[in-house]
Amino acid sequence: MRIQLLPLTVLSLALYSQNVLVGQTKQLAAYDDATAYEVYSAVISLRDTSGTMRATNFVIRQETLRNFGGRVDDGSEPNLSVCLRPDPDFERLIGPAISDYIRINKTKWLLEDRFEFTVPYELVPPKRVLSLINKDGWDVFHKKYPGSGGFIDLSAVGFNADKSIAVVSKGNWCGELCGEGSYYVLQKKDGKWVPLDSEGERCRWMS
Repeated sequence: MRIQLLPLTVLSLALYSQNVLVGQTKQLAAYDDATAYEVYSAVISLRDTSGTMRATNFVIRQETLRNFGGRVDDGSEPNLSVCLRPDPDFERLIGPAISDYIRINKTKWLLEDRFEFTVPYELVPPKRVLSLINKDGWDVFHKKYPGSGGFIDLSAVGFNADKSIAVVSKGNWCGELCGEGSYYVLQKKDGKWVPLDSEGERCRWMS
């Protein structure tokens, strides 16, 4: 898998904070796909290299993230095809899930309390968590949510027809210049969601 790194600047983080605080009065539809929560629980439990690797609890932003890299509420359609390109041998397998990802993420959704982890978690409205960061800073955030290592952003999940392949993006924010995010492709094997080792290009952002 070829990874394309996209650095996230202070400016884009500031725009992220401003954009996410706009238009919070509109009621969002609940995201009630049970299989999607299986995927979320699997991908967050991977722990990767972010602050969640050492987390003893998770703080998850309650609204899904529509656009990759934290740029939200700009009215544009997510452009996954630029950042997730499976090689031809994997296109037939992953392509339908990519198309479904683009479709489902045209809408922003409200996540429900349906995750399954071995550690506690909390769903937090973005206005609350980002107001805390903007007003009091990350030190106060970490005191309010000790052991979290920051907060997590999730997209809605794209599936193939039989829901055996899933595509999702996840971001982790741990400080002003501390964060990372990536696309994930998972496959259901023996009743469990595991990373699919496929060839192609995939974007990842880091700050």
